[in-house]
Amino acid sequence: MLKWSRPTSLIQNYPNFKELKQMSTRSRIGILNPNGTVESVYCHQNGYPEYTGYFLENFYTNTKLVKLLLSKGDISNIATPYSWDTPIGHAEIFDGKELLSLKTYAQRGEKCPSVLHDDVKEYLKYDSCDDYKYLFANGEKEYLDCFYWLCFDMSAVRKTKSINKLSIINLDDIFIDIPKKSRYFNFDKQVINPTDFLHLEQQDTVESIGAKIMQIGL
Repeated sequence: MLKWSRPTSLIQNYPNFKELKQMSTRSRIGILNPNGTVESVYCHQNGYPEYTGYFLENFYTNTKLVKLLLSKGDISNIATPYSWDTPIGHAEIFDGKELLSLKTYAQRGEKCPSVLHDDVKEYLKYDSCDDYKYLFANGEKEYLDCFYWLCFDMSAVRKTKSINKLSIINLDDIFIDIPKKSRYFNFDKQVINPTDFLHLEQQDTVESIGAKIMQIGL
């Protein structure tokens, strides 16, 4: 029987807890549409590739999931044990593991919908004071796993004060790899909330998470 509780956070025992708690590295997350436009949302915390990039590449692996993510609007954190109502230091625990959930501004009643950009260049020029931009570019079979995430280091662009002169910037110079491993996710101690991958109208209370895991095969 799967159980739900909110004991003191396991994350306090992690060596990088203080660093993680203090981070507010901003990013944008976008998807390239078949017509060349880009839809994107803002992400406020932990935007660096080893965190947001890692969770995107490993858990948002097809067009359907990415579109669902963007439909929820601007994001506070892509995967966190702390909801808006959870005090820092008291992470949400599920079946003995730290439960990491998507934290959005819509969850506290704010309306922050996604933004549509004319093309990739306009997406990169869109300034959210973000340090990184992520772009999901898929093949023609949109619901198959023929996908890839691109990551661009926008801090390098801002330092050159060339955000509006991207035509003279070699995109290869701001493209960076997303790490294959992350010190911020431990399969043995943490689990991603499966209800994050359901439409809002499908999300139930925490008590039914176990049933949802069985239902969607996570």
